Amino acid sequence: MVIPAYRCHQTIGETLERITDQTVAPRVVVVVVDGPDPDLERLLGDRPSGIDVLVLPDHSGGPATPRNAGAAHLLARHDLDGIWFLDSDDVPHPRFLEVVSRVMAEDPDADLVCTRFRNWRANEALEPFDDPPVEALGLEIIGLDRYLDNTGSVLPSFTVVRSRALPSLRTSGEPFDPAYPINQDYDLFVRLLHRLKGVRIDWRGGAYRLHDGGISARGSDAWLCRTSADRDLRAHFRDLGEKRIEGRMRLAEGSSLRKAARHLWRRGGTGDRPVAIRLLIEDIRENGSIRSLLLCLTLPLGLDAKSRLMPRQGDTRRPRVRDSGS
Repeated sequence: MVIPAYRCHQTIGETLERITDQTVAPRVVVVVVDGPDPDLERLLGDRPSGIDVLVLPDHSGGPATPRNAGAAHLLARHDLDGIWFLDSDDVPHPRFLEVVSRVMAEDPDADLVCTRFRNWRANEALEPFDDPPVEALGLEIIGLDRYLDNTGSVLPSFTVVRSRALPSLRTSGEPFDPAYPINQDYDLFVRLLHRLKGVRIDWRGGAYRLHDGGISARGSDAWLCRTSADRDLRAHFRDLGEKRIEGRMRLAEGSSLRKAARHLWRRGGTGDRPVAIRLLIEDIRENGSIRSLLLCLTLPLGLDAKSRLMPRQGDTRRPRVRDSGS
């Protein structure tokens, strides 16, 4: 297991307790602190033995670098079949690793195995998890098209990736790209599912914690980052000669850009609305997007219903690194 940790004093304790409650224990757990944090390091030092703690010399600005460091630490010291990238504020089902390990053992060709999950608001009581018989759990193959149609269905906290797949996903040999402070999981899943097999278990393997520091509180940052990831992936598939997937990424880039523009317009901070219009104009010039043209016309008139429904609060806060996949 690899857990990136940054300013997570209030949540990581419960997450670590859920790990010790697993019916099948992980062989190794590595918590990677993203930059020196004496209080968090002290908290981790008080935890039961069996957890490796790495402290990066500087804050990297996102979970990609801690995840890469944790994966490199594990692969250099252990012969592992897979790595579970759990976030420091999510709550796994006590049988998560048992169920996923069983599926991986029964399907050695699966390079990604994930589960469903449920959203959980941190200020509400966490309901008991379902515990159906393992034999009753359904499985589905997740290809790239299926993932692109619903990217929020696969998150690192509820996914185990085969170790053998990680070095081959990019030329750097690292699984996650630090250039993306938010959507590095999306980039990884697209690259992996393009050429390797993914399986999803029809069972809720944990709870995804919703809180004010999550992705919904800073939509413009999330979608601007997604736009960059879509643009880079578009170039990646163009270089591979994958014209159809390149086309899908072009459409995804335009959709991400318009979502970013809507969030910026709704936020309405200094410079936000000129930036929103500039993004749309660039998409119109480069790609001839009719949708961006319509949005460019309707936003100033207050006629875009989607932007009016977006919450204003939270987006002006300092970004808290939270992996989304959505």
